[in-house]
Amino acid sequence: MDKSILPKTSNFKEAVAMMNNVEPNKFPLLLTRIIKVLHNKQVQPFSDEELSQLESVLDVSVNDIKNVIDSCSFIFEQSAYFNLKSSDLGDQLKMTELEENKIGAFEEIWEVDGGNYIAQIKETGVTPYSAEGLRFQLHLQMAQSSMSRLKDPLALFEISLNTDDVNKVIHSSVQQHIHIYTDIYTWIYLHHHHQLI
Repeated sequence: MDKSILPKTSNFKEAVAMMNNVEPNKFPLLLTRIIKVLHNKQVQPFSDEELSQLESVLDVSVNDIKNVIDSCSFIFEQSAYFNLKSSDLGDQLKMTELEENKIGAFEEIWEVDGGNYIAQIKETGVTPYSAEGLRFQLHLQMAQSSMSRLKDPLALFEISLNTDDVNKVIHSSVQQHIHIYTDIYTWIYLHHHHQLI
């Protein structure tokens, strides 16, 4: 995959710079702690006490450490989403400023634990909610003769979301140009049709 799937934001670049400052022998331990619990959004890889210890060891703030953890988590999540091999993950990381030994650590951890992580998120779902149903209405109000243009369409969405223990319904009222919704509908249709093939 030639195109980068990783962000180029200042937060991500700062996280990469901090990853480079972690001792090479400790970095794989950090990655292992993250990927082992990544499938469970209710569990944090480090306790508050451990974050305080990392703060003094790495000489950075807790917020900076959380940024590193979040960025490492995102890298693993993207790897799962795009079903990357460890070598493909390495190629992606080479597009960043991450040092070679840290790239090697990501590749090694993904090779060992990536398959298990993907199996776990397939079991639990990538998000805590799954869409059970979608209803929508589109209202068009025609322009009056005294007006120079058509009114913008009003789209009304009702999405039923399901969790393990409760059903919730989210109502969303959005006013926007119609082409955005046709694009969304086309993407959903093609994506669903592709899964059926």
